[in-house]
Amino acid sequence: MDILLTNLLGFLVGLLTSFLTWWILAHWIIPKIKFSKDISKLKTEDDGSGYMYRIKFINVGRRGLIDMQVVARLLIKGLSIPRNWVTIKIPLEWNGSYKTEIPKLSAKSNRIIRLFLSSSPDLQVNSYIPEVIRDKARLGKLTLEELLSLGSRAKLTIWVFGYDEFSGARKLFKSYEYQAEDIKDGRFGRLEVVGSSTDPLPDY
Repeated sequence: MDILLTNLLGFLVGLLTSFLTWWILAHWIIPKIKFSKDISKLKTEDDGSGYMYRIKFINVGRRGLIDMQVVARLLIKGLSIPRNWVTIKIPLEWNGSYKTEIPKLSAKSNRIIRLFLSSSPDLQVNSYIPEVIRDKARLGKLTLEELLSLGSRAKLTIWVFGYDEFSGARKLFKSYEYQAEDIKDGRFGRLEVVGSSTDPLPDY
């Protein structure tokens, strides 16, 4: 009986240890993305609107992410039918690519992505989009404030896909649902927008 109890206790302890090890690796020591609460707006001469719009995220977890892809989606409600949402893909590259790829984001590292609004074919040709907005997109003079004021409600979301460099598990992270009031003039200080668009200091 003593041998049986000892074996059973050993089995339960081993099972508990294995579970705790798995839980720590899968839920605690993992990559974790945290997004800026605001969108940084800076003056620029390389865009017809005169501004660039950027969002920052940090891997605040304990492991890196690899083979990452970042995409941006603008959702607008009530453009044609009051309850319907129209989805607009927002490019994150000069060439109009809808996604930007990041080979690796180590723990505690960050990235800042820029939105290239006027490069979106959706905004240039989608018949649901008001003609004045389509014209501005074609001319490269579109602002994010104009987009986020469309319809009865509009929101911008960033999605980050990647793989845990240790386990290989695929991870998906979603940003805040940004709205017009989340656009702030200035650069990034950590995850907050600080200073002004003319401040010469770099992001940090």
